[in-house]
Amino acid sequence: MKRLFKKTKVVYDAHMKCYDVYYKNFLFWKFDQSYKVGEYMGDDIAKKHAIDRAQNMLEIVEIYRS
Repeated sequence: MKRLFKKTKVVYDAHMKCYDVYYKNFLFWKFDQSYKVGEYMGDDIAKKHAIDRAQNMLEIVEIYRS
C-alpha cells in the first residue's frame, strides 16, 4: 500500500478568517479545503475540523493500480 499524501499542513489566514488545508504533491504544496470562521462555525471548531482533515489525509492509501 502506498500513501497518497506524505505531508499536510494547516494555515490560518487572518485576513479571510479561515483555516486552509494543504497537501504536498512531489515538490509543491496544493490547496485542498478551507474552513471559514463565522456565525455557523466558531474559531475552535473550524481549527479542529481543519486539523482532523489534515490528519485523515495522511491515512489515505492506494490499494490497487493497474
